[in-house]
Amino acid sequence: MQEARLRNAVLVPVIAWTPVGGESTYRTAPCPPLAELWAKAARDRLDAAFAQAFGGYPAGLRVEPVVMRGETGPVPWWRFRRPPRWGPARRTTTAGPPSQPPEAGPGGDYSGPDS
Repeated sequence: MQEARLRNAVLVPVIAWTPVGGESTYRTAPCPPLAELWAKAARDRLDAAFAQAFGGYPAGLRVEPVVMRGETGPVPWWRFRRPPRWGPARRTTTAGPPSQPPEAGPGGDYSGPDS
C-alpha cells in the first residue's frame, strides 16, 4: 500500500477462484448460480483479508479489487494489461520475466517492465 501511495497509483488486490471440483468438472454440469456464489465467496474472502490485516480498505487510496476465475500461480506480466480507465500510470507487478514478450496491444499501447 505504501508503494501505491508514493506513486499515487491504484491498488488492485486480486483473488482467483475456481469452481469446486475444478474447471473440467464444472464444464460437465455448468451451474451459473453456483459460479456466482463462488465468485461472491472469493470477494468476501478478499474483503475479510483486508479487514483482518488492515482494518478494511485504506482510506485516501484508490482501491479496485478484482475477482478472477482461474488457477492461482505465476502469471506472465503481459497478462496484466490494464483497462483504459486505469490511465497512463505505470503498473507495478511481481510476476517474473516472460519467456517471450507479447506484441504491442491495440493502438500500439505497450508498457512492459522495461518501457
